[in-house]
Amino acid sequence: MHPPSPLLLQSLTQKISSTALLPLARASGFLRRRSPKINPANFLLTACLFALQNQCSLAAFAQLWAALHQQCLSKQAVHKRFNAAAVGFLQSVLQSVLASLILPGSIPSPLGSAFKRILVQDSTCLSLPAKLAARFPGAANQTQHPQASLKIQATLDLLKNQFLAFQLSPFVVNDQKASPDLLPLLQPGDLILRDLGYLVLEVLQQIHHQGAYFLSRFRYGLSLWCPQSQLRLHLLEQLRRAGPLWDGQVLLGSQKLPVRLVAVRLPPALAQERRRKALRNRDRRLNHSQDYLQLLDWNIFLTNVPSTCLNATAVAELYGLRWRVEIVFKTWKSHFHLAQLTEVSAEHLLVVILAKLLWICWFSIHWTQLVAHGAEVSLLKLAQWWSKFAVALCLRPHKLSLATCLSQILYYCRYDKRKDRRNFLQKCAGLG
Repeated sequence: MHPPSPLLLQSLTQKISSTALLPLARASGFLRRRSPKINPANFLLTACLFALQNQCSLAAFAQLWAALHQQCLSKQAVHKRFNAAAVGFLQSVLQSVLASLILPGSIPSPLGSAFKRILVQDSTCLSLPAKLAARFPGAANQTQHPQASLKIQATLDLLKNQFLAFQLSPFVVNDQKASPDLLPLLQPGDLILRDLGYLVLEVLQQIHHQGAYFLSRFRYGLSLWCPQSQLRLHLLEQLRRAGPLWDGQVLLGSQKLPVRLVAVRLPPALAQERRRKALRNRDRRLNHSQDYLQLLDWNIFLTNVPSTCLNATAVAELYGLRWRVEIVFKTWKSHFHLAQLTEVSAEHLLVVILAKLLWICWFSIHWTQLVAHGAEVSLLKLAQWWSKFAVALCLRPHKLSLATCLSQILYYCRYDKRKDRRNFLQKCAGLG
């Protein structure tokens, strides 16, 4: 195994220097003078490394700036630059990065030959200071006090671990409303994995018309019809007759959308645990029916992937890869401190969030480069390593050679060897 020698910080500075920052900075209004004290490249580097800190205060940014660039700034000077122009500048840089990042390697998997890309769209929410509720309204509660919450919609190319899009919105913009946002990104041969929150029949139809594939869980209450007789299909009776596995074509919803339905029966203990959780749900509006509780015996999926390409067992295993995005979000919050937001202004908040997303883009590519060259590196462990040592390496790069740094990453960030379960790379390699 011969992983690439360039490290993340080296590639980060190269990416920053190769990006056309001056036009973006001028267009956004961030750069107005020829020789500014805070130039765009230094601001971008500091902001990205600032993403790893567990404090997002103005003073912390000023101190990091001084350490990196040997130039003292006051927190008042930083406050003046954390404005709408800085937000516009970082948004432009993020869009440029998302559009220009090209990665030749990917996670080794037979799925790479079956689908052009495997795209996962999901969202994560961040609680914000209550004073931002007017701009980022959150969920209503019994106290009637205003809540503030930000939702980040992310679209990830699973086998390249490469982000294609981010969207920031208030919490009240639910996943169903965000479901069509994926359509402009689609290419023929793509496969989309999303949870039930994104299930919109019209969007599934458009995905199919664009020559792409979808894989989603079935939502109880959707009407099913037999394609041959056009009669209503009673799913529970059909599954009871079929036994442990059913794989067939159905018409879905009032639009009678042709889809493939795959149902895999669960072990009795797991099915019973599902029912216990459903009955413990405190939302009394659900009032689960007996049909619903009995259908919890099965994992039920909707897809337009033909059975010749993916058998029923593989459908269930492939959908399990969607959980990867939850590990990604855990990485953001645990090691890139995405959720640690103090009492800040809206512009300050967006500068911090956008800087973190920029760092995440470059970090994700770095992980994939290692994996594509045969390194079994854990995303969580690598994120933890970089969160501890990135700033130190940037300040004193001569103390640790690239080869030494890389060898330490490969030693400390590799997956643990376990017999009771497979890691993400092993799951990808075993599918096909």
